[in-house]
Amino acid sequence: PRAHKLIIMLDEIEGVPEEVASPFFSSLRHFFHGGQRPSRQRSVYRKVVFIFAGALGLQRLSQGQNSPLRNVCQPFSLADFSREQVRELANNLQGYPPECVAAIVDVVHGWCDGHPYLTQCLYALIDNSEVCRAASVDQLPEVVGGLVETAFVHGDDANLVHIFNNHLRPNEAYHEPVFAIFEGRRKS
Repeated sequence: PRAHKLIIMLDEIEGVPEEVASPFFSSLRHFFHGGQRPSRQRSVYRKVVFIFAGALGLQRLSQGQNSPLRNVCQPFSLADFSREQVRELANNLQGYPPECVAAIVDVVHGWCDGHPYLTQCLYALIDNSEVCRAASVDQLPEVVGGLVETAFVHGDDANLVHIFNNHLRPNEAYHEPVFAIFEGRRKS
């Protein structure tokens, strides 16, 4: 079968070292323009799509005044998860009884308010926590709160630092849940 599209996804693209960033991104820009110019290979170039994923500095990276990616990237932001989507993600938790999963959905949505990265990060922490697995339904809010404090507030995840730095300002979309995390309280 013939390929209709080749999608190349690069995560944490801002981690490309400075000394290779300019030639690397210039090559991607050249590739993009190869699909714009009339030539015999134009159709080949147009079948390739690059996706840059991550939370850190993508706006700066793609829209910066001197960026080789300026005017060739289309920003796309992931929408907030609804409570139903948070519930669907909970189906991936391994070894939790249904009553615990229902409680976990409420706790996770209360802490993260649907923020995609925070929700997925907290679910990963819960899924890997033997303390959560051993907790009763009544204990889960406190146990998950401990995970939030340990990993979100005192952890070293660069994506979380970026999220918190950008959303601690009033009038930001996630100001309330992020501020609540630092105050050690979750939304009801």
